[in-house]
Formats: sequence, C-alpha cells, structure tokens
Amino acid sequence: MIKKVFSILFILISFSSYYWGQNVPYATFSSSTNSYIDFGAGTNLNCYDTLSQGDQLSITLWVRWGNFNDPGVGPWANLFTMSDSTNSGDNGVWWIQHNGNNTRFEFALHTTSRSYIFSNTTPIAGTWYHVACIYNGSQIQIYLNGVLENTAAKSGNIRPYPLASKLNMGRWPNPGNNYRRFNGDMDEISVWNIALSPTQINNMMTNPESMTGANYDTTGILGYWNFDNNTANDLSSCANNGSIGSGAALPIELLNFDGVWKDGNVALTWTTLTEINNDYFTIERSCDASYWIAINEISGAGNSSAPLTYLSKDNVIHLNSSSPIYYRLKQTDFDGSSTYYNVIAINQATDIKIRVTNKKLFITGVDSTQPLTLVVINNSGQKVYEETILYDKKVYLKSLNVGIYFYFLICKEKVIHEKFIVR
Repeated sequence: MIKKVFSILFILISFSSYYWGQNVPYATFSSSTNSYIDFGAGTNLNCYDTLSQGDQLSITLWVRWGNFNDPGVGPWANLFTMSDSTNSGDNGVWWIQHNGNNTRFEFALHTTSRSYIFSNTTPIAGTWYHVACIYNGSQIQIYLNGVLENTAAKSGNIRPYPLASKLNMGRWPNPGNNYRRFNGDMDEISVWNIALSPTQINNMMTNPESMTGANYDTTGILGYWNFDNNTANDLSSCANNGSIGSGAALPIELLNFDGVWKDGNVALTWTTLTEINNDYFTIERSCDASYWIAINEISGAGNSSAPLTYLSKDNVIHLNSSSPIYYRLKQTDFDGSSTYYNVIAINQATDIKIRVTNKKLFITGVDSTQPLTLVVINNSGQKVYEETILYDKKVYLKSLNVGIYFYFLICKEKVIHEKFIVR
C-alpha cells in the first residue's frame, strides 16, 4: 500500500511541475502588426548604462506560446530584445528569442562580439516556462524552469548601446523578418546587472519578492515588470515604463477557476475581476491532459471593472469515474486573439474539500469512518508533512519555508492533489 501510494505521488509531482504557470494579469501578444511593448532607445533608459561598465547580466521571465502558426509570427520569434531598430536587428546588445523555426529558446549577447546559445527544450504551446539568461563574465547560460540547459564561453564587458538600439517585448524593434513577432504570453520579467546564482534563479521563479524585495529595490535590479497593475510600468526604482502597442494587451484578471464533480456532473466556475475586450470563454476537457476537446462556450462581458462569476456544467456520467478529468479555460478577445489559463484536475469524490491559504490547509467533508492521509511534498520531491485526518480540521504548516509545495489527500484509491505556494 505504501509503495503504491508513493508511486502515485511521484507521477503526480512530475505532472504538476509540468503545469507551473502564472496568474493574470500578464502581457499577451497577438503577433499582429502593433503587438509589442516599447521601452524606447537604450541610450535613454534609466540605470542601463551600468551594464556596459561591467561583465554581468541576468534576465528572467515567464513565457507561454499561444499559436506557433499564426500568420503574424516571425522566425526567431523575439521575447525581450535590445537591438538596432533601423539597419540590422542583429546589431544590438542582447536578444532573448527563439531559433529560426521557433523550436528552441535562444539567448544572444554582444560583448566584443555576438554569441548565442539555445535551450535543449522544445517549447509546447499552452505551457508556461521560466527562462533565465545569465552572463557571469566567463560564460553565457540559459536555464529553463530552474535547470541549466546550455552554456558557452564568453568574456568582456557588455557593449555600449548603439544609438539606434531600442528595447522591445513581444518582437525585436527592427522591421526585418516580420519584426520576429511572438504569439503568446509573458510575465514577471526582470533585468539585473549581476549574475544570479542557481538558487537566486529558483527564488525568482517561485517567490520573486524574496529577490526583488517588497519595494523592488534590491541591489543590482535594473527593471521588473509583473503587469499586476494592468500597465507595463517598471516597478524598480529605474522606472523604465513601456508603451503598449494596440495589438498587445493585459488580459482579463482571473480570480479563480475551479470545479466540483457531483452526481455525474462537473460544475465549473470562474470569477474575473476585470475584463478588457473579452468576447467569450471556451471550456476544454481532457482525460489525459494532452488531447483536448471544446465542450462549451460562454459569452464574456466585453469590458468590465467589477467582479463577475461564470458557470458551466459538464455531464461526465459516461466517463471513467476512477480517473481525474482535466479542464482548461480559454478566453478570446474581439480581435480573435486568445489566452489559455491554468489546467485544473477534477476528481470524483466526495464531499471532501480542501482550501489553501499560504501555510494553512482547511479540510472539510471528512467522514471519520474513512480516515484520510494528508501528505505534503516540496518541489524537490521530499515529504515535509504527513498526518492521518479523521475529521474536519485546519492544518497549520508553520515550518514550511517559502517555495512551491504539493498536497495529496489520499482516500482509498482516490487522490486529491494540488500545487500551492508559500510566500
């Protein structure tokens, strides 16, 4: 029994890690002509002159592809790039982009010359990745989801900005190669004039404020954009705010997306705090979190600044009730651009419910005749808490450090599981 349970836990941890992601607001790029955020000429940016005085640079961001095949997408799709806006876009300072057929992430940097490296991972549409690009004076490095994927020897001070260099998100600032436009989402973008360590990269991925500071003024930070105030304003003291092109957007602010399985039906609910140009929602279902079908379409409110709650029901009596069913929410704007939100897994259960608030787990609906086992595991797969639950209770996890965790509530052959973050 113990061996079987922990085999289940290992599989679920691997699956949950795969679905790390971000909550809105974040920046969405449609790959249309005006889909970008522009920060202006590099020579005019506050604080960035410190880069050319040294040989260290770190850039971190979350990124998720929407549509690789959108007609506006260019080869070498750019994410966050400081390059020439008039002559050759390959004349610049740094490029965080993709390779020519958009099957790898690329980090390129110019010191005495231009060098670049690719990730080993091929990005999958609809999946969030945390990308960290590091220059430490002897190497350029690229990390995906906290794992070092590639390095190359590199030395010298970072080059001063050519006069025509501009900083752009969602494309490079040069009209060549269709502006190398990107279709998808980005969030939590940071720039530093220091080389972040692997531990610091992981902290930026799991709890950014532990690195940036509550006032975003940690030594070495040159820029930080989390889009949480529905602007492209830089939260750091350097205050380099972006101008949002008409084809880019900070989409609906989703408070939650959840579901309950009861009597052969799944009731799905979600609440938005704000909506901008929101045409409609699509509910998609999967039995394996790989192949998805659309099961319902719900009209959006268009534009709203007040909380709105939506409901969709799915009859699943014909499906295998012993396995989880996966759902995801797709939101489409009036211009046809769309955004996917986090995948949720719904288990046929029970009346058992679990709600997480930082270090507190609220468990209700427990039947004392069928005791449950609560297991909490950290992001490294280590068990940090275990308890037999006999009745409704509040579990305090005071000893947990900041980071990503997974809880598993085990009842006979059923497992209720979810990721949660301690901040």
